[in-house]
Amino acid sequence: MEFTRITFTKQEKEFIKEVAHIRTVVNERKNDIKAYGSVNKYMTKEELNIVSVVTEAGVVKAFGYDCTTTPLEIWPSFYLSTHKGLYDGADINHDGQAYEIRRVNNLKNPLAVRPKDVDHKAIVIKTFVPHEQIMDNGKVVGMTNYKPVVDIIGWVDAVEEWDNLEEPWWAKRQGTKDRVAEELKPFGLLLGQEVAA
Repeated sequence: MEFTRITFTKQEKEFIKEVAHIRTVVNERKNDIKAYGSVNKYMTKEELNIVSVVTEAGVVKAFGYDCTTTPLEIWPSFYLSTHKGLYDGADINHDGQAYEIRRVNNLKNPLAVRPKDVDHKAIVIKTFVPHEQIMDNGKVVGMTNYKPVVDIIGWVDAVEEWDNLEEPWWAKRQGTKDRVAEELKPFGLLLGQEVAA
């Protein structure tokens, strides 16, 4: 599987930690984060926010921006979530296109595409942050030691592909209208790179 790996400088890592701390404090005060699920019970909200910020910062950096000084119009979710509580718009805007960044805990997991992605006319990007899994009797019960790198796996255009996407087995159980994309386009296409067929 081909992917684009993004790493960070020491300064960028410190910036990401600072953003995650502010985001955690603001979210607690203005709009508390809902439960992250049992697989994340071994991490604090701030640690999980670091992982979230890492994925966004990785894509911002992949687009050629300095993630420590990216302006509001490019990375609105950073600014609005840190200063005004949870932000409901697309994570990133680049060259007039909205992008939603979605992290998977397992590379084999399909990319979830949500109705709001269609509303935002977003391209949804699948990302993965390497980590260690905590096992109990052969079952994953938690995750820990996330690495400060981002693997950008691929993407799908929510509007163009919505009607072709499948409804996952868990959607009705969770009361969502999410769909999933198995086949993704390489990230390099968004950068204007030639990608082998």
